[in-house]
Amino acid sequence: MRRLWIGLLAALLVLGSADTVAWYWATDRLAAGFAAWRQAEETAGWTIRAGQPRRAGWPLSADLVVPHLRVTPKPDEPWPVTWRVQRLVLRLRPHFPPRLSIAAMGPQTLGPPAGPEIPFTASRFVVHLPWHPDPRAAAVDMVVRGLRVGPPRKAAEAALPEGPGPRTKDAAATTPGQMSLGALRLRLDWHQGGAAAGDNRGEGNGLDFALLVRDVVLPQGHPPGHPPGHPWPLGRRIASIAGHGVLQGPVPSTGSPRQRLAAWQHAGGQVVLREAALRWGPLTASLAATFGLDPALQPEGQGRAMLSGYAQALDTMAANGAVTNNTAVAAKAVLSLLTTAPRPGGSDTVTVPVRLGHGVLSVEGLPLLRLPPLQLAPPPAQ
Repeated sequence: MRRLWIGLLAALLVLGSADTVAWYWATDRLAAGFAAWRQAEETAGWTIRAGQPRRAGWPLSADLVVPHLRVTPKPDEPWPVTWRVQRLVLRLRPHFPPRLSIAAMGPQTLGPPAGPEIPFTASRFVVHLPWHPDPRAAAVDMVVRGLRVGPPRKAAEAALPEGPGPRTKDAAATTPGQMSLGALRLRLDWHQGGAAAGDNRGEGNGLDFALLVRDVVLPQGHPPGHPPGHPWPLGRRIASIAGHGVLQGPVPSTGSPRQRLAAWQHAGGQVVLREAALRWGPLTASLAATFGLDPALQPEGQGRAMLSGYAQALDTMAANGAVTNNTAVAAKAVLSLLTTAPRPGGSDTVTVPVRLGHGVLSVEGLPLLRLPPLQLAPPPAQ
């Protein structure tokens, strides 16, 4: 019996030693990878500021904790946005193939280097990606929970406090000017050099995407671009947004936003939305459509939508000033002619063609909403 216990103890010591060696090796690789990334970005003209990285996570994972990270792009970037985070944690777990997790922890800010910054926090903000991505195909997963986004404020007011960030148990408890989000899951899959067997997407580069958002609470007040006194069209709470599709065509990595979009459009780029779903106020909608850019580099496209609860939704939009009363009455009259009989206890449902062009969203040929134009330059710093 004594020999058995000695053998078990020896085995545990061997396993512990092996785990420690593997932990040191993995954290060394993380530190070397972060240092190489930092040097490459600074050589390219970016500014990277951070505290001294430290090892952590033993024995369950290999972590590299980078405190007080600040990333500022080079001045000639088309969208120079500075990101600050209290702590960035790079983590390797013993999976096969190995996966790298990047978690942003504590308060964060986004904003132009000399302009107002937008502060935000999340109970979970992590990105998962392959440790050695395949250049022909790579997948990235982002998971966010308990996100709160505050109103913009001056950079001097946006100092990141010490200590752990606040725990956001109730994402709906927003203050004036603040928006919140209960959960977000985004998956991106890059593929190059043709489609996989049995896939009818065609050849060329592409980006598959899948998005799920739940429990969104929009800021109090009026939507951006609308005059005061006009609340959100269907209220401040969005129950869920979901969709999946593919972005087709190569997107250049250099040039201004206008030049990149023009090159993408010239190459036949388009976004194929295979299925999207929205639950906002009284409206439940699903959509399948294809979108692209017109000669003025503004969004255009068409597809088919299934709408449920549209009558109450149009009344709400009219009451909130999103559409005129005449438009709401006309839209309800047209849609009622196409409505299928509702199930007991259900609302009317209709399937209609939708079209987006010249900044106007039309349903069954009836102009419904005018959308703000796509801005191809960053707003001036204030």
